[in-house]
Amino acid sequence: MSNIRNPKIWTVEIIWWIMTAIVAVLVMLPIYTTTPDFPFKAVNIAYIFIAITFTRYIFLLRHTPFAWSIPFKIIIPCTALIVIVLLGDGLMELQNMLDEDGFLTFLSHLDGDTAKSMYHYIRSEYFFFGVASLICAVILPIRMIVSIWRQKNRGTI
Repeated sequence: MSNIRNPKIWTVEIIWWIMTAIVAVLVMLPIYTTTPDFPFKAVNIAYIFIAITFTRYIFLLRHTPFAWSIPFKIIIPCTALIVIVLLGDGLMELQNMLDEDGFLTFLSHLDGDTAKSMYHYIRSEYFFFGVASLICAVILPIRMIVSIWRQKNRGTI
């Protein structure tokens, strides 16, 4: 019943983390190559990891090492509000910077068309992964509470 000691489940978990890292590198590569002084790189990478990992935990919980771990399922809802506030803050910081300073603060070294296309790319992917991670951070605690209830009352996840 416990997945935490199953080496196959841990192998799948590690593969998922590697795939998530590859996606993060591929998404961030255009930003790193054209805009090395982009101030929201770390937040952007966190959004990518959170969006993919939380989505996976929402839909594929039974295939994770933590599927039967009640302490893990309790920690998620307890920390959800902090995570939601931090995720929302990152979205608002970029939007405030774009509203107040514009995109020229970190794209001024590029020519007009390249700067415009990078602006659209950065804005689109940042807000896509930011909003996806925010939505998942709201849904995941509910999923964990339902999973705890199912585990206690039905013996399933």
